[in-house]
Amino acid sequence: MKRYLINWKHCFLIFVISITIVNADELIINGDTNILTGTNSTFQLLLQQSVPYPSLFFFGYECEINLPKPVNDEVISKTTATYSLNFANVPPDSYTFNVKVYVYFLHQKAWKVAEKSITLQIKDKLDDFYILKGKQDNLPPFTSKNAYKTNDTINFEADQQCDNSVLSNNSTNLSYQWQLTGPNSTNVKGNERHLNYNFTIPGDYNLQLDLIANITQYSIVRKGLFKQTVHVKEPVADVKIDGNNYVKDGSLLHLNVSCNGSSRFMICHYFSDTKTNKTCFNSSIIVENCFLSISHYFRENGTHYMNIGVRNDVSEMMQSAKVLVYKVGPKQSLVFVILPLVSSFLVIIIVLLGIAHHIKQRRLLNATIEVATMENFGLYGTNTSLNEKSFIERIHDSLRDLIRSN
Repeated sequence: MKRYLINWKHCFLIFVISITIVNADELIINGDTNILTGTNSTFQLLLQQSVPYPSLFFFGYECEINLPKPVNDEVISKTTATYSLNFANVPPDSYTFNVKVYVYFLHQKAWKVAEKSITLQIKDKLDDFYILKGKQDNLPPFTSKNAYKTNDTINFEADQQCDNSVLSNNSTNLSYQWQLTGPNSTNVKGNERHLNYNFTIPGDYNLQLDLIANITQYSIVRKGLFKQTVHVKEPVADVKIDGNNYVKDGSLLHLNVSCNGSSRFMICHYFSDTKTNKTCFNSSIIVENCFLSISHYFRENGTHYMNIGVRNDVSEMMQSAKVLVYKVGPKQSLVFVILPLVSSFLVIIIVLLGIAHHIKQRRLLNATIEVATMENFGLYGTNTSLNEKSFIERIHDSLRDLIRSN
């Protein structure tokens, strides 16, 4: 009787210790959550404990659909379990997969220590697993969806977005049928995994891919049809800043910005004292044609810079223009301008008259030279025309003779 009581106490003590010590931190479920109909999916369960304890656990699962029961429907293990479930006749939809873990005590399922639910996406078309994706070098991060540059090769491929071990398995054969149509009678076909093409003409192109998966492991075939509109655009080029970069202090600066490329355009600008390429597109305007007229008043003269940013869907360019604002001195009085001009004009007239009188006198002397004697001078008296005269007197006589001759 005493021996029986001791064994009962020991069992009770073990039970209490098990309740206080056995505690699971987390239940981890690894496996395909995106499942193709007609295939199997394997789930690996791992029970993490805060305090390791040499106990057995009971693993069981529940699902919203009636799946064929696997051989290992209920697993008694230490911390791991594996389920392989078949989704042969499951309609495409979302389902909840729930796993519960109990302590296995005295050959019985005791108390629950962990539980976790995951959502299973059951799909029957490859469209749900792949998307069309194009890759082009040097595309900026702001590039619009499905937009690419001209004259630069694009690599198109069917990119698997949902992890699935069956489609990634080597026993699954994928076949590709590409077709690209668009402007200028473009018609390109291919049957490789990738389609590489260099667009030279901007416009909208239609890309189509027929994807077929031959899953030999389960003897099934699944198909997918993918369509996409590809927008090909010319990058921004030839940014020009036209106008007078030299501005008089107090006047407005007028400059015009223009460029080439495919619309639409974002144009921004700002002024600085140093040349910089800092972006300004957070305060830009959107235009259909790449043209912008800019007027600005500078409060201070000196050297300034107008910084321009132009962007479209596939590229951007930054450019700067140097602006010089110069100061004009005070205006002179009108008297100080006219008086020197009048004085210079009078001096020129006097000089010209003197030259004319000198030439006339020389001509008269040459015409009237005679051989005379002292008696001749006495007969005719004193000739006053040969007396010495001043410069002013000679000018006066010349003007008088000129008037008489007329």
